[in-house]
Amino acid sequence: MSVRLFLVTVLMISCSPPVMPPPDRPPVCDETREQTCGTAVCGGQFNRCGQQVGCGTCAANEVCTRGQCQPTMVCQPNMMSACAGRQCGARPDGCGGQVTCGTCMGGTTCSPSGSCEGPDAGSAGPQVFRCPVTRSTVDRPDESSLLQVRMLYVIPSDVADESLDVNGRVCQSAKAFSAWLGTALGGPTLRFDVANGELDVGFVRLSQTNAQLRGTDTRSNVDTGEAYVRERLERELRAANLLRPDKLYAVFYGGESRYACGGAAYPPALIGSVIAMYLKSTIGGVACESRPWGQASGLGYYDWAMLHDLMHGLGIVPSAGANHHSFGHAFDARAPKPAIDLMYSPRPGQSDPSWGIDEPTGLVLDLNHDDYLDHDGGFVDLRRSGFLQPLPLNAVRPPGW
Repeated sequence: MSVRLFLVTVLMISCSPPVMPPPDRPPVCDETREQTCGTAVCGGQFNRCGQQVGCGTCAANEVCTRGQCQPTMVCQPNMMSACAGRQCGARPDGCGGQVTCGTCMGGTTCSPSGSCEGPDAGSAGPQVFRCPVTRSTVDRPDESSLLQVRMLYVIPSDVADESLDVNGRVCQSAKAFSAWLGTALGGPTLRFDVANGELDVGFVRLSQTNAQLRGTDTRSNVDTGEAYVRERLERELRAANLLRPDKLYAVFYGGESRYACGGAAYPPALIGSVIAMYLKSTIGGVACESRPWGQASGLGYYDWAMLHDLMHGLGIVPSAGANHHSFGHAFDARAPKPAIDLMYSPRPGQSDPSWGIDEPTGLVLDLNHDDYLDHDGGFVDLRRSGFLQPLPLNAVRPPGW
């Protein structure tokens, strides 16, 4: 090989984008759901690894009390039923109060039917919001009472603050994956926590160091196990009274994990409200943040990964899905390119390709529509999620919520 040809070959190799690891690798506890729940038929119980496991749900006219379903004795407001199909306005919640279904922006007004109308109304696609430039450490007043995704920039006590909450990085990420999802669903997309027309991105500096939160060993232990960074983050945020029961938290965490690039709850098997990307992780010799993300030009690795893990937080891919494997993932062997599914993950022990985020056609939602979208299987379907805006008819909360 000539020197010139060798140099060209080296340059071609060096310009190839690194093959990224799967965004998440769920920790597995050596205790079955039946062992954890015992006689409980509803609610959540903590397993020996410190994870909250869902034990089932009660009927609409029942409430879960100490793991058992009991008749409801007080009125339970049904926000999703009150706002079904509406974008804006206030509606009775069925218990003598009212629920806010959303606020119109951009010069539009709310019609009696609950839709935003006017020259700038557009379609029922992604929310229109400004990116914050002033830091907020509190959850500002919401524009909607419905289920919503709150964005957080969280850093350990000893990690440099990169201002991702106010420099546009987190906000542009939300805009990018929200726009893609809106296109894929033909209009609806995730409902974000918005305050006064601005994406409400919270900033949190934790009291623990990166090393403390990273973990020290490979045991199935939520206190020290390297696989449980997400659980420790949720525990810290909950102890600081920063989590609310009507929100799913998309956390861009400025620390690291030695286990994965991100982590997610997966109801009803694993109850939780924190979805986390570990920005400073290096997995398999590849820096998880080596690909651009949070750019106005399109989706990067962490944008795709956050959307992937937010779907886990909604209970996707349900275990009843035709192609479900590995705790919430899909591998549709009938498809020519299984790796282009948003919820794809290589199967353990197989020589499967890497995630298809570099395919020219991009990713798709649910190849063959028999796992988590537009199916008729009677299990979790993204199309009915209560986290969608506008709220779909017969919307549901994530299983176990």
